[in-house]
Amino acid sequence: MGALTLAAIGFTAALVALLCLRDPKRQRAYGAQSRAFPSAMRNALIAGALLPGAAFALAADGAAFFLWFGGSAVAGWCIALLFSRGRQRS
Repeated sequence: MGALTLAAIGFTAALVALLCLRDPKRQRAYGAQSRAFPSAMRNALIAGALLPGAAFALAADGAAFFLWFGGSAVAGWCIALLFSRGRQRS
């Protein structure tokens, strides 16, 4: 796997983690003080997270695109798991 693809996955994962930190629904559910990003900022972060995939697609680098797509999906699941750990106690 190329270094550029790994960097793109890391970039996307960092933006997803930032979105997860400031998720308004998650904060309301846990009764935390709302520190949510404004809607325009959330949309910009989402667009930024998708930017590496668009760059790979426009460069016609199918292998890098699918590695980024799969790696970002796995990273997103791991981030969601990390942020939910210890919060769901019955």
